[in-house]
Amino acid sequence: IQSGMYKRVLVVGAEKMTSQPTARVTEILAQASNREWEANIGMTFPSVFGLIAQRHMYRYGTTREQIASVAVKNHAHALLNPHAHLHKNITIEDVCGCTSMVADPLNRYDCSLISDGASAMVLCAPDLAKEYQTNVVDIIG
Repeated sequence: IQSGMYKRVLVVGAEKMTSQPTARVTEILAQASNREWEANIGMTFPSVFGLIAQRHMYRYGTTREQIASVAVKNHAHALLNPHAHLHKNITIEDVCGCTSMVADPLNRYDCSLISDGASAMVLCAPDLAKEYQTNVVDIIG
């Protein structure tokens, strides 16, 4: 769009992961990482996010309870979606008390499930965006 080659572009993403064993899903997802440095030393996306969470806690003083509040909020929103994987109301105490550690400080409540899904969006040049009256978002960069 920015080059002028196209005025409208449809961007589509999809994945079908639930039919695969966890080890295969981990292998597939690792292809999106810096395999030379991360996958070869056993880093997975959960371990990368665990390190990011640790760094955030160190740098900003974020508490475990504050991180847990994200999982609590996400589960609450899932209760409103009939197609969500889980319909379970959880508390900060549930998350902080969970012993199923995935990548410190993240446990099973903090991490996403292996899922299937798809999404799409239409991008268009700014002059065409005026034709659309709803859900218009400016993208900068």
